[in-house]
Amino acid sequence: MSLSWAAVERGMAEALTGPVSLSKPQPVSGGDINQAYSVSDGQRRWFVKVNRLSHGALFEEEAEGLMALGGIAPQPLCWGEAEGWQYLILPWMELGRRGDEHALGQALAQLHQKTVRDNRYGWHSDNHIGTTLQLNGWHDSWQSFWWQRRLEPQLNWAIDAGAVRLRRWLEPLRDASDTLLAGHQPRPSLLHGDLWRGNAGFDGDRPVIFDPACYNGDRETDLAMTRLFGGFSPSFYQGYDSTLPPTEGWQRREALYNLYHQLNHLNLFGEGYLDMVVSGCKEVVGQAEGI
Repeated sequence: MSLSWAAVERGMAEALTGPVSLSKPQPVSGGDINQAYSVSDGQRRWFVKVNRLSHGALFEEEAEGLMALGGIAPQPLCWGEAEGWQYLILPWMELGRRGDEHALGQALAQLHQKTVRDNRYGWHSDNHIGTTLQLNGWHDSWQSFWWQRRLEPQLNWAIDAGAVRLRRWLEPLRDASDTLLAGHQPRPSLLHGDLWRGNAGFDGDRPVIFDPACYNGDRETDLAMTRLFGGFSPSFYQGYDSTLPPTEGWQRREALYNLYHQLNHLNLFGEGYLDMVVSGCKEVVGQAEGI
């Protein structure tokens, strides 16, 4: 890693309105996308994420998402770039995986209840989920947004990368998506966008979510992903439902929403996820045929 730490110190000094002298960065494990470090000035400690600029403005987008999420997420100190690298500075948290999952569910429901700035589906600019481009823009129809901005791009990228088995699913999936979402116009909620168990934890007693891929959409999509890879307890869902009851018919849409994340894993990590995607395609089409 060849990022200039002097550039990081300058960025932090500007944000803190005072000089900063950092200790030697200590690598931190965890995560597949970014390099991560712990740094300190002897009194305070920070978490630093680092990646190449060639991947896109990942940290500017992430910082914007964290600020939109507010108190449920760590708030960035600063972010910047130098010599082909980018960085994001966050407060250090002693994150644990165990805590009050009921409170975590309640906190997510409270986030989903907030009034969004623009009462439409999408986001004011494209962003990333992992290092995959996430297409946004604004839509008045949730049905059109989900196909045009979520499933269709991921399917085409996977096919172009060699997953030719998916070509036959393009038309059936478009029809199934339209069927499953026909007349479904949920109130737009601010979404985390990538809410698997690895992106949630506890800072002491406080529930925290991080590494977002934010946009405005159906709150069911966040909940669907919590079930995709598991790790959330029954208490989490009890806390959520006690604050914001489930929408009628959510079970029919869950496989449709999770197919987006299955496709993204295929595009990020390769053909080891292809069988899972094909199974997901079959499930989505089967759900639509059952209506």
